[in-house]
Amino acid sequence: MVDLSIRGCAIKSTVPLHKGNLLCLKIRLTDKEPPIEIDQATVRTVTGRRVGLEFVKIRPEEETRLRKLLLTLLQSR
Repeated sequence: MVDLSIRGCAIKSTVPLHKGNLLCLKIRLTDKEPPIEIDQATVRTVTGRRVGLEFVKIRPEEETRLRKLLLTLLQSR
């Protein structure tokens, strides 16, 4: 993962992806915690291996976990 926000992320992928593709994502924080699950993400941009994704469907409890992660990352800067 290259970039992360509450609305989406950018990843580097060796798998060819195209604008409009739909994906399910699991963001693993540690081996001790279950991953944050994004039920549906849409490919919005593709530049070489870099892919921009928009989170379209995420359960409220998973969004809460993502918000906590983002706050932790911001505070550690």
